[in-house]
Amino acid sequence: MRKIEINKKLSLIVLIFSLMTINIIMFARTVSVSDSIVKIEVETQRLKIENQQLKQKLFLLSSLTRIDKVADYLGFTQGPQVLELDPLKYVAVR
Repeated sequence: MRKIEINKKLSLIVLIFSLMTINIIMFARTVSVSDSIVKIEVETQRLKIENQQLKQKLFLLSSLTRIDKVADYLGFTQGPQVLELDPLKYVAVR
């Protein structure tokens, strides 16, 4: 009878120790996953800010005023072209 009680106590101690070990392992994994989530959230926030900055830069670079200034700077603008029509060639014959 005494031997059965010792075996039960020993089994209970081993079971409790095993459960504690599993609990510690699960806690460590939870902390690791939590750290990963925080890193991903920080990276996501950084990418959102960078995306917003790129959108603003794209808007500035594609604005017609900017394009006009760059074309003017590079000499791609044309002056007004005067088109003279010879009135005698285009008068309807009656």
